[in-house]
Amino acid sequence: MILCTSFTLFQQKRDGQENNIAGRHRTLTQKYTKEFYFIQLQKEVDGSGYDSAGLLKTAEPFNVSLAALRNGGPAYKDLGMIRPVTLSAAGDVSVKEQLEKVPVLWGQLQGKVGLTSGVTANPALLAEINVASVAMLATMNKAVGMLARSFGCKSAYHADSGGVVVAFFAIFSSLLVSSIIRASITTSPGQGDGISKEHCRW
Repeated sequence: MILCTSFTLFQQKRDGQENNIAGRHRTLTQKYTKEFYFIQLQKEVDGSGYDSAGLLKTAEPFNVSLAALRNGGPAYKDLGMIRPVTLSAAGDVSVKEQLEKVPVLWGQLQGKVGLTSGVTANPALLAEINVASVAMLATMNKAVGMLARSFGCKSAYHADSGGVVVAFFAIFSSLLVSSIIRASITTSPGQGDGISKEHCRW
């Protein structure tokens, strides 16, 4: 009885940990897109060069933990990648199929972002990046909900609140695109020193 209870508690802890790591991908998707838009806004306002360091730093934990969720293996409990943990591969077939969609969309988003390196993104490309980012977020959000249900999560919050997150992010990112386009029309390099990272924080 004691062994059975201990195993159940261990399983619940592990499942909750994997679900939390999966859910973190929603945050990383938003962070990655926000950092990209900030780079574009700074380029338009003060002529700053293209610095992809923040994008690469955000993409690294995303890639590592996504691989672990899909295939099993090492991941990290924290975004600083200091506290390692080993995840089991998703056992539910439907969850695995949903997770397989994520790297495809993630690659498409990164590819579109990469097209802007060293150049000024045009409105059409910014709109495509916005659509790709929202699609990526919605797909990962669905995967998180499916994982929560496969783990027997009784809290509706993890599975159901993500739709609000996706809708909010779609509106927020659209406003950022509008800001970048407006800046490219009304501001010349050297102006707009008042723009700071404070404007782009969550």
